[in-house]
Amino acid sequence: MATKTGIEVTALRPAAQSGDFYVRPDQTPSGIEEGLARLADTKSKQQKLEDKATAENLHISDSLNNADSIHDFSAYTQESPGVIAHLKELRGKSFANKWRTESEDAYNKWRMESNETGTDFPTFMAERKTQLADVLQGDRFMTSGALGVINETEYGMRAKHRAFLDTRMRTETKSQMGQSIDSDMASINAGTMTIQQVADNTEAMVLTAHATGGMTKAEGNKMVFDHAITKYVSTQDDNYLLLARVSRFATGGGKVINTNAESVIQQATDQVVARREAVARGLAVDAKTAKATQIQDSWNDVNDFLYQNPHKELPTEMIYALTSNGISMVTITGVQDAFQKNADVGTEKLNHHTGYYNAVLADIKGSAYNPEGNMVTNAKIFKMVSEEKIHPDDVASLINSLDQSNKVTPILKQPIVKDFRNDITRALEQSTMYKSKTNADAVAQLGRSFDAAMSRIIQHHFNTTGNKPTTAELSSYNLQAETEINQEKEIVKAQVLAHQEFVAGVTAVAAESKTSNEPTSANASLSNITSVFESGDKGRELKRMIDEDPLQLADYEGEQLQVWKILDIQLEALNEGMFANMGGTGAFATYFENNKEIWENR
Repeated sequence: MATKTGIEVTALRPAAQSGDFYVRPDQTPSGIEEGLARLADTKSKQQKLEDKATAENLHISDSLNNADSIHDFSAYTQESPGVIAHLKELRGKSFANKWRTESEDAYNKWRMESNETGTDFPTFMAERKTQLADVLQGDRFMTSGALGVINETEYGMRAKHRAFLDTRMRTETKSQMGQSIDSDMASINAGTMTIQQVADNTEAMVLTAHATGGMTKAEGNKMVFDHAITKYVSTQDDNYLLLARVSRFATGGGKVINTNAESVIQQATDQVVARREAVARGLAVDAKTAKATQIQDSWNDVNDFLYQNPHKELPTEMIYALTSNGISMVTITGVQDAFQKNADVGTEKLNHHTGYYNAVLADIKGSAYNPEGNMVTNAKIFKMVSEEKIHPDDVASLINSLDQSNKVTPILKQPIVKDFRNDITRALEQSTMYKSKTNADAVAQLGRSFDAAMSRIIQHHFNTTGNKPTTAELSSYNLQAETEINQEKEIVKAQVLAHQEFVAGVTAVAAESKTSNEPTSANASLSNITSVFESGDKGRELKRMIDEDPLQLADYEGEQLQVWKILDIQLEALNEGMFANMGGTGAFATYFENNKEIWENR
């Protein structure tokens, strides 16, 4: 284009032209940015770890003696917020553990007054948690630290309370049923009921208890049988034995008594027979003692008469008193002749007289403690007089010694000794809440040990003094005998308490096993449990370990579990697949209910 200057100019065009498009810039982070981000994250994690470690170290020396100090962090103003947050969590957890111990103590007191339905437990637990919340004051870090302990405590207490209510209900149900049975048995003795009517009543009670949840029918039937057996042994009332024999537990509703029941019945019968025989023996001993006393008194009369009147004939009543009790006329005449000879010419006291005298006197003193009575009698003394073994002049001395001995026999039956002995054994019995044959045997053995120790002490007393121990001396000897058996007493007590704790532990896990029974699941049967035990070496070993101690640990698929739990798991696993009919829940609970004596009477 021409300008006024005559210079040709070409029009300029812009390099970029306007358009309707937009290109987003590249936003992919660079390698530097990624590196910085990773570094920041690493530093953050490292700082958290350092804060946590610092808080833990501080917490070791952090003493929380009261609720007020839990919120005092004035000593840690120099620490970062992260450290304080971790320290709060640790304090919250520590205080929660203290709260758990206090809550368990409070529960043990509260549960005795709790209602039978368990509906008051949430209120109790809410009160306990409120107390903890008041201390934590809503601090979210402390609450976070305490939360795990709170949940564990509530879960454990809830399970414990369910088991407690179950046990209490069963105990009360058993007590009521026992009282009802005893009332019916009294009616039998009064002639207003028959044994079959009582049996029918017990079955009705069992069904009622089952319907109300007090116990299963199997438990109820076993309870009726056990109660009848226990009462039969304690009262020796044969009607209780009849009830046991016709009970559903023994017969299963039929007429044949099962093997287990028959064995228990036989043991109970043996005990009753033994007690009756012991009573009969006691009566026989009493009769024997009465006869011996009568003979002794008769000879005393003869001795007094002949000492004053050696040449007179014995009165007829004196002769009859002796002959009617088995003393021969030969012996009576010999005694009379000995007194006459001594009165006429005097009987020289020879060495053999002295020897026999000393021997008889030793026998008198030596058997002074014999519960069956003294081995020496007046009849024996006078017979030896008639045989000229004992000099007539020594008769009075021997008879006097024998009288003194007979007055102190048997020492063990005297109240001051008997009551002291009973106090020792009763204290041991009452030191354990659990009663079993095992514990009863241990206590009985301790009683026998006391008797043996007392026997030695009393025997020594007679050998050294020849006199009856005074009341004060017997009191002292009681303490001496107790000291002698004290070590054995402590051993027995420890054994009894250990056995009690063991049985309580087994009972507790049986209750825990029972809680696994669900309404929708089949409970484990005894036959299925037996199948597991008989399934091979592992099954037999599992049974051995359970019978030995269900609480001991064993390896199960790489995990250490108590052996009762392994049984539950194994049987429950059979509920699946083709073995569904061989499974069941609560296996150990079922096994325990049918085999309690394995652990109770070991």
